[in-house]
Amino acid sequence: MKHFSDQNIEKALQSLNGMKRAEASPFLFGKILHKLSTQVPEPVYYSGKIILQFAMMIALIISLNFITLKSHKQIKQPEITDESAISQVAQEYFESDNLYIY
Repeated sequence: MKHFSDQNIEKALQSLNGMKRAEASPFLFGKILHKLSTQVPEPVYYSGKIILQFAMMIALIISLNFITLKSHKQIKQPEITDESAISQVAQEYFESDNLYIY
């Protein structure tokens, strides 16, 4: 490792005294604006295969949604209105007298 003396450090700091801020050409902004205004974006072309695949994917998703909705409507959830059934379930789950305190 080099040992820098005060003289070497001062010499390095003095070398920065003559520095100026970098300046751009006065015509640079105009050139950039002109290039941006004359530049025409290239059109994007999609092949028929990609469009067909996308359409088939959308159709598959929609049909799966309809199938799911149809099967969901056919399954009826049993309604428990009988209090004896509710009390029976409660007894099965809470039949021990142990109380857990957390």
